[in-house]
Parts: sequence; structure tokens; C-alpha cells
Amino acid sequence: MKKIIILLCFGCCCLSYAQTNLVPPSARISELKAWIDAEEQTGANGSLVTNVTDQAQVISGITVEGSIALNIRSDGKKEFSFAGTSNAINLGQPSALDFTPGTDEFTIMGLLGTGVPGQGVLVARGDGSTWQYGIDVTSSKFWTSIGHASFSFFNSSTGLVNENIHFTLVVKQTESSLYIDGQLIETRDATSVGNSTETVDVLIGAHRNSGNSGLYWEYSDHIRNIGIFSKALSTSEIQAIYTDLTNSSSDTQSPTAPTISSTGKTDTTIDLSWSGATDNVSVTGYKIFKDGNLEVTLGNVTAYQVTGLTASTSYNFTATALDATGNESSSSSAISVTTDSGSDGGGSGGSVWSEANSVASYSGNVAIGTNSVPSGYKLAVDGHIRTREIRVDQDTWPDYVFKAGYDLPTLEEIQKHIDEKGHLPNIPSAKEVEANGVELGEMNRLLTEKIEELTLYLLQQQTELKKQKSINQKLEKRLNRLENLLKTNEQ
Repeated sequence: MKKIIILLCFGCCCLSYAQTNLVPPSARISELKAWIDAEEQTGANGSLVTNVTDQAQVISGITVEGSIALNIRSDGKKEFSFAGTSNAINLGQPSALDFTPGTDEFTIMGLLGTGVPGQGVLVARGDGSTWQYGIDVTSSKFWTSIGHASFSFFNSSTGLVNENIHFTLVVKQTESSLYIDGQLIETRDATSVGNSTETVDVLIGAHRNSGNSGLYWEYSDHIRNIGIFSKALSTSEIQAIYTDLTNSSSDTQSPTAPTISSTGKTDTTIDLSWSGATDNVSVTGYKIFKDGNLEVTLGNVTAYQVTGLTASTSYNFTATALDATGNESSSSSAISVTTDSGSDGGGSGGSVWSEANSVASYSGNVAIGTNSVPSGYKLAVDGHIRTREIRVDQDTWPDYVFKAGYDLPTLEEIQKHIDEKGHLPNIPSAKEVEANGVELGEMNRLLTEKIEELTLYLLQQQTELKKQKSINQKLEKRLNRLENLLKTNEQ
């Protein structure tokens, strides 16, 4: 079956991002806005932390204020060690973390480290005594200020603050809740949530002093990670993340290395595929390296197209496999691939212009307004196309709708599907179209199918209307005879 497929604005519809393997699978949702984990650090025990990365890959430009040390525990886990004096991890003022209390719902969680935490701020966006949001520890319990609401304790957390506990602050429009180790401890009513904002940095381990100068109420102990979400996580979501964080060390076996190969190339792209990686639990992702440097971290897929390459250039590629707990396999055997040579938009080898019977043809892929063509397609256009006509060949056309035995769904079934799915049966949803686009031939087939089904519904209704009209006419005749009989009796 031949199809002409036109990709409009290719490359502009990808809205997702790939979180690294330090983020538990249960936390890898679109609402994750920051995941700060000490495990990313490569320094020795006691070394200073100089670089911090958002493992959710949403915010950038994170800085370290003061001195924060790396603590490596006896079980090998890494922690940020806050000295309690002029030190904090500064997340800046990204729009992704600009939650407006009373309007936006959000969640802040973290895993405390070794030692009973002393007093101090865990996470805050605040200036002196006015906070847009934040949570800290004091007097052996948690307290918060949200939207300039008065600082107040979660009194039910008294005595529960301890080492290695997982805390979660869930803020809804009219209430705030505290979870410890996945269990709901206390919910406070609307008086715990204000609606004011601050134009100051989001800090881990402290908050700004009045006038946005210096640090105040610095934290003094260990934190292993902080996660921030732009939604109010449910109890089940919180428990799933807590379980992943606290049980992840049980799987210490790394996957086996994959086998990588090249399946195609042009002058600027190389198509890679891989197979063979296994794990005692499951393989959840892969890393692809180009000339020894990390090219991309992927989910559980088995193909990738490297773009933006130079013509007539040799590149070496390797791959490693990942599991859900972050274990990484040894490197695959390296493969060397040389891109085609460029020649007036064409390439050498399998991508050349040719002419036969006055018809010029090109055997390679064509990209217009973009640098790559998706696997399985020959043409990608990032922009508008204007032409007088497009013909799409189709091997199947919905004449089958009119054949005897076609399973025409009832209108009640259609209504149920719309209520549950939000779109017609067999028609792609808006989300699917946004992610994958539409194929003109297939979409016209589906639209014609729906038109023909609609025609059958109209014919059914017309038949019912004729029956009803015949019944009405018979009733009208009987009513006329009855009226004439009554008139005769009256006379």
C-alpha cells in the first residue's frame, strides 16, 4: 500500500522530557519539576559539592551558596551535608517552580539522611517572615508557611522527625497536608494557605533574610534528595515513590550489555538499533555514546537516529542498558560508521540522484526546514506546503460499511464511548494527533467510514419515521370514524 505522508512542523510537537535513572520510575510524571539527588555527585566522602543538576531536566542554572559537603554512608548512599551556616542549594527563580498558593496545587518531598535533623529550612521560597511556600524542621516537628499564611506547626508530627524519613508536603487550594514515610500525618484547613507570592530564589537548606540579602534559618544535617511537583500528589502516588526510594537498593544486579548496530545513514544522520540486553528484573532504558561522550539517555526503546552530523566523517558508537534502580550495564562493543559525502543536497552510496526516461529521482530521505527525517518516512517538512492537489493511494475504502453483516454500533454505544473516551470510536484523540500527527489517506478513510455510518443511522431513522407516520395515519382515520359515530348518535 502506497501512502504520501506529510509532516507539518515536525520536531515542534515533542513536549515530553526524559528524566534520568536517578528519578524513581513512580516519580517520572509530567508534573515533576525538580529532582535534586546527592547520588549524582562524583566526589569523595567529605568533598565539597560544587555542581548540582536537576535530574528531572526541567530547571537549569542551579548554584551552591556557601559550603555543602558530600557524605557517603556505610551503605554507599550519598547525602548533602548542610553545616547550618551560610549554605544552601539555590534553584533560582524558574517559572516551573513559581506556584501561586490558593491557585496552584503542588507537592514538595524529600528524603532526610543520617542523623536526627536539627532545626532549619528544608525547602523555601521566602523573604524573612513572608514565604510564598516552604517547609522546615524545628522543635522536633515540621512547620510551614504558604502564601504568607502564619507560620504554624503540623502538631501531629511531634517526635516523628528522625533520620532517613521521607517527608511530603501536599498543598491544595484550600488545605495543606503532611505525609511521613508515605502515611498521612495531618491535614490543615484553608487557614494554612494564603495567596501571596515572592520574587526571590527557591532554596534548599535555607531561606532569604529580610530584603533578600543573605541566608537565614539554615538547615543543619543531611538531605538525600528533594522532589518538587506541580500537582497535589495522591496518597497512592506518594506511597509508590516512597517505596521506590527506600527499596531501590535491593536490586544491585546490572543488566547485560546490548549489541548495537547501524541500520542506515545519510550525510548528516546515522540510524542506530540495539538488542540483547537482559536484566534480573527488567531493562528500562539505554544510554547512547558518540565518540566516548554521552549522546542521549533513552527509555525502553531499541532505535535512535543521531542527527546534526558532518558529511564524510567517521563516528564511533557504544551503548549501555539501565534498569529501574539505576544499575548500568557495561559498554557494548563499539561500532564505527562513516556518514555519506554531501553533494548538492544528495549523498553518495544509497543516496544519489539518477535519471531514467526523463524522470529525475533521489533515493535518499529529504528534510526541508528541519535536519532529520523520522524513521519509516522519506520526507519531512517543518513548515507549510501549498499545491493544487495531493493524491493518496488507498487499498481499503469503507464500502464495507454498506455490506450485510457490518457491525454498526448502536447510538447508545457511541454515546458511552464518547462519555468515557472523549472522541468517536476508531478516530484518534487530540492527544494522539498532537503526538503523532495524522496520515491523510487513513484519516480520509476513517472520516468516510463515519459519514457512511451516519448515513445508515439516517436511513434507520427514516424507516422508523415512515412506520410512525403510517401508524399516525391509521390512528387518525380511526379517530375520524369515532368522531362521525359520536355525531350520528347525538343526532
